[in-house]
Amino acid sequence: MFVPTNEAVKQYFSPEGEGADLYASFGSWDNMPDNIVADIVKNHQKYSFLSALPHDFSIMKDEAGYEMNVSESDIVGKYVARNGVVYIINKVLPPLDYRWVMGPAKTDLKNKIFNIALNDSHTQFMYYLRSLLSTYQYFITPDANLTHYIDPVSMGKKTASHAYWNFRLNPSNEIVATAYNIETGDSIEEVTNASIIKNRMNDIMRTHTIVVSSPEAFSKAINGGQEYFTTVGYTPIRLTGMDSGATVEGEGNTTPIHITQSSNKTNGRSYIIDGIIQNTTTSTYQNLNQSTNSSVININSPFYEFLRLCNACSIFSNSATTSIIPLDYYITFLQQYGYTIYVPENNLLTEAQQNHYIPSPEELQELYELSAGGQESHIDSLYQIAVEKLRRFIRYHIQDNGIYIRGEKVEDKAYLTETIDNSTSLFYPIYVTNTGSTITLRDNIGNTAHVSTTEGKHNLIGRDIRVNNSNGSISNPQKDNSTTIESYTSTVVHQIDNVLWFERPSSHWHTDLYRDLNNYLAEN
Repeated sequence: MFVPTNEAVKQYFSPEGEGADLYASFGSWDNMPDNIVADIVKNHQKYSFLSALPHDFSIMKDEAGYEMNVSESDIVGKYVARNGVVYIINKVLPPLDYRWVMGPAKTDLKNKIFNIALNDSHTQFMYYLRSLLSTYQYFITPDANLTHYIDPVSMGKKTASHAYWNFRLNPSNEIVATAYNIETGDSIEEVTNASIIKNRMNDIMRTHTIVVSSPEAFSKAINGGQEYFTTVGYTPIRLTGMDSGATVEGEGNTTPIHITQSSNKTNGRSYIIDGIIQNTTTSTYQNLNQSTNSSVININSPFYEFLRLCNACSIFSNSATTSIIPLDYYITFLQQYGYTIYVPENNLLTEAQQNHYIPSPEELQELYELSAGGQESHIDSLYQIAVEKLRRFIRYHIQDNGIYIRGEKVEDKAYLTETIDNSTSLFYPIYVTNTGSTITLRDNIGNTAHVSTTEGKHNLIGRDIRVNNSNGSISNPQKDNSTTIESYTSTVVHQIDNVLWFERPSSHWHTDLYRDLNNYLAEN
């Protein structure tokens, strides 16, 4: 047995000690539940005498198979008993789960739902948070505050089904929820299906977790004014500080959530917060259209021309498959990841069309009609060339990773776009400089562009959600029957003051295309 001294136990179980969250929850050892005390005592026991000899301390593992981190310098006394050896040590060896960022969820009875959600029966997120290779910022919501979760799946259904959920434990200690109508507050249904609960808990866990390079780097970023951080689920959250009184919020929160307690842990920092960090249910298409009605293009949108070009070359789709249904139009080639979309001002895109640097929707339509809807193979190939030209232009304005004003500061950092260099089979880059308050871009030919600092024209965060198609029908998908989030893409939209080019623009595509077309028509 490894037995801590009284002084080590007092230091551990104090407001300044490693067990500060336990102290905050229980105040004294007498108040601590037996199961937690038993976990701590058990972690100081080794059932094999031979595996606990001093020369093995550096490789010694606890009974769960994790490093115990004991050295000979930690030993302040020892004696041999009839059935083994007792080492007196100058520190406490709490169980791994108590030392890691999930600790407050495992040890505080007010956080039972998060504790259950972490385990094998639900998300198995505990295995992720046990990683020794990563550092986390983990936000824990107590049971009493697990309310008003806007259910993303319900937002694709008829208005009467738009719902928020309040989670609770039933008498069998299972996580369930009551769904309420968002507008009226009337109860809609009881959600007891375990797979549906797991699905939403996984969505919450991924939104409540940030991976950082190191605690020092994260603290430096916060003190340097960074507010936007990307979660494990690729969605951004906004954080104003690391201590009690600071706030955190997702794009879907109507008011900020407050940090009520925070503590340093072995692999990061844990936060107790008074609400759920809520993702946005606004789609990328709605952000570009500046309207919740995706069926009508809003000509007054500052992103109107870009959206018109996207639609002309079928960048967006709302088609269902036998397994999924999109809640709105989504960008077909983006995966479950985070992306940034840079949108040139309307007049700049109009000018690019007038200069024949890119095809206009009208020109594409003319080519399509000349090809008799694809029946004339030669003209149809010209149409496809023009469509591909426009698609490659659009894709160069979309990069991997979310970039935000008040986000991570970088200098001339290369990010890959969605346009591939056919000669190298590598994706063309964009070079980003983010000072925190301004974002400057450099394209592949050396031109620069700046993200608008006007409110409403930057940091427009969207999430394109696909839900399960419960009836498996492509011809008649029913979102009202959907029950789970299947996948999603996270995006952020910025307006910029210049067009981005992966190669030097030329009007030759237009003249050459129409020369070939006129020759074909003359010959036929």
